[in-house]
Order: sequence, then structure tokens, then C-alpha cells
Amino acid sequence: MKFPWTFLKGTWILIGHEAWARDIISIYLALLASINKTVYIASTRSWRTELLDILKENIVNDARLENIYVIESAESWSAGPEEYVILIDPSTLPGPREVCNALASTSHEGAKAASVKRLYPWRKAYLKRLHGREFAIKVREVSLRVTISLNYVGLSQPIEGAYREALRMLRQGTVDYGALSIKDALDIISYGMKIKRSSARDILSELVKRGYITISNGRLIVH
Repeated sequence: MKFPWTFLKGTWILIGHEAWARDIISIYLALLASINKTVYIASTRSWRTELLDILKENIVNDARLENIYVIESAESWSAGPEEYVILIDPSTLPGPREVCNALASTSHEGAKAASVKRLYPWRKAYLKRLHGREFAIKVREVSLRVTISLNYVGLSQPIEGAYREALRMLRQGTVDYGALSIKDALDIISYGMKIKRSSARDILSELVKRGYITISNGRLIVH
């Protein structure tokens, strides 16, 4: 499944700690945009420029590298609807009338990030690692589970088998009973799937490891 095309339209801020993951997303989107737009990439730090060639070869074969320009700064520059802008850890952002389609990639720490997050009408997407190469991208109340690697950038494949069934039961359990304790979760899995409690614990541990469940103050948060 393809990565959501939403980020190719409008002005977005991608906020997350993992710079490598943000860079892969940014360059992937730049390659997608290059198929029919002129793309400009400006960065305040070094990044792996070879990502352009790697991701083109592995994922976006029809990208047009001749349409992509790496520039020094976009602070006093404007871009129309036929152009796409990538800003990597920018110190400032263009105003709403200066750029139509853009992605600004930044960490959530520091004064620079705090200043860009407040800017309107830039929309915010938060990137958080769940497990391995799997991340959650949250936009307001919507959370997308995505896989980010040099060979694939897109929506993650859903879990299958016993894990999927256990997750379904726990989601229903939170609807029926509210916040679940670890004991509640083990009871639901072992009783519903007719398996030993030790097996239910293994399933629950794997769901936590993969980021489908978070435990906070002894209570389960099912994603």
C-alpha cells in the first residue's frame, strides 16, 4: 500500500525524534512529487543525499531526478502550485502565501520546533516509533501505522492470526468494560481464545512489543 498522498498537498510539519525516519519520508515524498512537479529541498543540517538515488531505485522508479533541486535556503523564496518544497529542520518557515505545497521536517525539541509548531495554516503530523521499522503518524485524532525503510515506505501490513484476534478482543473489552488492567487483558485473551494463561501472556507481550498496546500505570491503552 502506498504512503498517504495527503502530505503532497498543502503545508505540513512532520514532527519526530528520529531524523533518519523523517529524512526517508521527506525524500520519498520529494521523489513522488518530482514525477509532475519541480521539487526544492532546503536543509539546515547534513543529510544523506544518496537517498534520492536509493529510494528511486528501490521504490519510486518513475521519479524524475532532473526535477529535484537541493538549495541552500528557502527563507526568502516562494513556490507556486506546480512546485513542491521540502524543508529539513528549518529555522523559519515561509508564510502561507509564499508556498502552496510543502513539508517541513523537524524534531519536537528546541525553540525552533516550538516556534514552527504554532504557525498557521501549517498542519502538524507527529511521528513516533512503535517497533522496529514501524511508526505511528498521528494527525489530530487519526493515527496511521506505517513502515519506513529503504525498500518500502507505506502503510504497515496488519497483524494476522492469534495476535489479530487477541487485539480485537482487547479493543472490544475496552468498549465493554472501560480501561483494562493487565489481569483483565490476560483473562479476556485466555478465556476468549481458550488458551493457557502463559500463552495469553506471550501474546500480550508481543502486542506491547509491536506497539499495538501501551501499558500506563498498570492500565492498557489499545491503539
